[in-house]
Amino acid sequence: MIEEDTVGVHDLLMPACDNNLYELMGAKNHPSCRDNLNSTLKDFDVDVDGNPDPVNLFQNTPIVDLDGRWEVRESAAKPGDYIQFRALEELLVVVAACSMDLSDLNGGTPTDLMLEVFE
Repeated sequence: MIEEDTVGVHDLLMPACDNNLYELMGAKNHPSCRDNLNSTLKDFDVDVDGNPDPVNLFQNTPIVDLDGRWEVRESAAKPGDYIQFRALEELLVVVAACSMDLSDLNGGTPTDLMLEVFE
């Protein structure tokens, strides 16, 4: 459950980037969210075949017309912005900081994330 969100701009449509996307962009063997997520899930003995695509927190990819065309825009998040969740049951959360540096998605410069877990 979302308890607080200082940005309010997130994406649920775009799949995790993978090797195929980066190869199409001319960047072979580029780090990708799909590989990072799958690698971590395997560490927890989770079958990665058919795993769901992520909730792309702070990603700004709005649908811009009635044909469903979308644009990749720079994140609206600024340093210090955050989203706070409350887990209502025990769960496994896997987080990957987006490594996209070939588009406007991260302003061309990926940054680190800070995660805090509270009891």
